[in-house]
Amino acid sequence: MVGLATYAVYSLDNLLDWPSEKHSVSVIQPRWNVYLIWCIFTIPLSLIGILLLAVPSGFSFLLLLGTLAIISLAHTVLTSRDNSPSVVAIWAENLVASLTWALVTVLIPVRYAGQQIVAQTVMAIAFVWHLSWVGTMLWDVTGELRATHKDQLLSLPTSLGEIHLIKLLQIVSISACVLAIVDIVLVFFPWYNISVIAAPIANVILLSLWEQLRRTPLLFINLLFLVDAFCALLVILVYVVAEQGALTMGL
Repeated sequence: MVGLATYAVYSLDNLLDWPSEKHSVSVIQPRWNVYLIWCIFTIPLSLIGILLLAVPSGFSFLLLLGTLAIISLAHTVLTSRDNSPSVVAIWAENLVASLTWALVTVLIPVRYAGQQIVAQTVMAIAFVWHLSWVGTMLWDVTGELRATHKDQLLSLPTSLGEIHLIKLLQIVSISACVLAIVDIVLVFFPWYNISVIAAPIANVILLSLWEQLRRTPLLFINLLFLVDAFCALLVILVYVVAEQGALTMGL
């Protein structure tokens, strides 16, 4: 469901951004009409698929899904304008994007399973927001490095300073580790939830290599997402092993 929604939102974003970006991605222009036709068919199919998956979970879940969809749609439309945004608008854009990802990845599975929103849910949203904020900001940083001089607009790296921004993201990553430890101390999550700190620790290590990797921004951002995906799989593995072990011991 999240995958279909992500595809629909980013496909729509591509369509809206095309008028302002076609001059810098001319290699795509000959295939654009084919892509446009593809999107005309697949975006509605994605939305139908989401609806079919969501209906069995009831009205409250559909309401949550609709609210998040409106936020994502508004964010996509407002950030696709062909102008130079203010510093405040850039910060707000990244904040909305990262918070939306945090809400989607935590609230959707919780409510889909019919569970109540409790303190653990809020803490999980806060933790995921830390990771999402780092990814969103780094997408902005590497995007500016990939752009030609003609395409460059005001962005967070130019307004805050690249080095200062990288240090800020390292602090946010360390904060995520602290939050995960606090969750365990407060017994919000089992001890093996400590495995979630693998992603923020990996982010801190990658950010410390920024000076060496900044010359290949596309490699850096893809490496970040691949490492974080691997860390997510590690967390799943740890949970499966730990919970199977608990069942075996009759706990």
